[in-house]
Parts: sequence; structure tokens; C-alpha cells
Amino acid sequence: RYKGGISSHFSVKTTSYREHLSNDIDYEIDESTYRGRAKFGHERVFTRERKLTLRRLLLSIMTFKSALQRDLDRLYKQLYREDFNIRAVTKGALSQARAKLDPWAFQRLNEVAVDRFYTRCDTVSQWYGYRLLAVDGTRLMLPNHATVKEAFGVHHFGPKAAAPRSMALGSMLYDVLNQLTIDARLAPYSGSERALLLEHLAQVYDHDLLLLDRGYPCFWLLFLLQAKGIPVADGQSLKAAPVSCLPRAYLHNWPSATSRPPQS
Repeated sequence: RYKGGISSHFSVKTTSYREHLSNDIDYEIDESTYRGRAKFGHERVFTRERKLTLRRLLLSIMTFKSALQRDLDRLYKQLYREDFNIRAVTKGALSQARAKLDPWAFQRLNEVAVDRFYTRCDTVSQWYGYRLLAVDGTRLMLPNHATVKEAFGVHHFGPKAAAPRSMALGSMLYDVLNQLTIDARLAPYSGSERALLLEHLAQVYDHDLLLLDRGYPCFWLLFLLQAKGIPVADGQSLKAAPVSCLPRAYLHNWPSATSRPPQS
């Protein structure tokens, strides 16, 4: 698995956390392996410099909120420091470049941001030494496009199933105290929130407390989490006690929300 580059020539002592994170992301994007990753067999896409570089493409996708062409013109107006909007890149060119971009590019940048936060930020919030991680899923309505239909299928809704739509199931692993998305997944609408939770578990460790709503707990899942040493609480149990779904070693020694969790 590709691990990416890590910039080691910036001093944490002399550079703020945000500046250091920005430098690391810049370093990652400039890595040849990162820049060379694109889908549909376009091996050398984004390896050449052009007006719509990989960096600008990522920025465009993450920040544009209104009309696509208008935002593009504003971006290049700022880049070229002009007084008026610049038609340097058309929305058609952006769409073509976006179609060649592997979604892994965003996943990798998020991995870099999460790693740098926990290893280099001085203000990481915890609860009695635990990270509080929550998982939840959602349904998403997708654009009506042939490639979307091919990847996610079509489902029919309405009283007579007369409304065909492409839908997806999304899931997110979230650090609730630090307001940080650690991992996000997308699957076809027919998928399962529990199945997506299993994919999140690669980012969950024994010093984490996993918060789940009442739809997740089941015997095999609780057994799996106990085998991994991951304490878990569901929303219903938290109303009466801090945690009722913890492994047995915790249940006998964690009587109230004000008491300190036992040290292993």
C-alpha cells in the first residue's frame, strides 16, 4: 500500500501546526507517486504542468460552491492577480480533468491531515485518556448520470415505485471532541451500515471509545469489538449509564459517568 511522502525538513518548534500541515500537504501533492495516480488507465495524467494543475483541480473541487464557471474565473483572477475575472480554464476542461481523478487523492490527503493532527497538535481533546469516536451512516441522492447508474445502480421510490433514482450509502468515523473526520466511506444503497463500520475499524484502536446508535449493536459485532479490545457504547445505554456494552473487564469497574475508567 502506498504510504506517501512525509516532509521532515520543517521544524515543529519554529512552525505553527497549521503551517506545518500545509507544508506536508504540499509535499504530498508534489510526490510523483501521488501525482501519477488517476483512474481509467490514464497513467500520466496530472504529471505535466498545465493551467489546470492537480493542485488547482483539488482546490476547485473542495471549495467551489456556486456556478462552476464563475468560480473558476474568480480562482484564476486571484492566481494571476488581475482586476477582472479571467477565462483561463473552461468548466468543460474541469469536468474532463475531474473524471480522470482517482477519489483516492482526497482520501490520502485526509489521512495526512489526520495523522499530523494526532502526532503534532498540542491540543488534542480526550475523555479520560480515550478518543471519543462516533460512527453513523446516511443515504445520499446521486446525480442522474450513466456512470453513476452503472456504479451504484437504480432504485425505484414512491407509492408506485415510479421515481427511479441512484442512491448511495455513506458512513463516517468522527472524532467528536476534536471535530475531525477520520475516515469516510461510500457504498451502493443496498449495502449495510455495519459492513461500512467494519471498514472503519482499521482506524480504531484499543485507546478509543466507539459510540454507536441503536441500529449497530448485534452479537457478532460486539464479539468482534471485544476481540479487538475496542470499548463501545450505544446511544440508548448512555442514557442510563456511561457504557453498558463494554467488555466485561470494564463493566464491573465503571459504575458512573463521573468515575474514572479503569486503567488496563
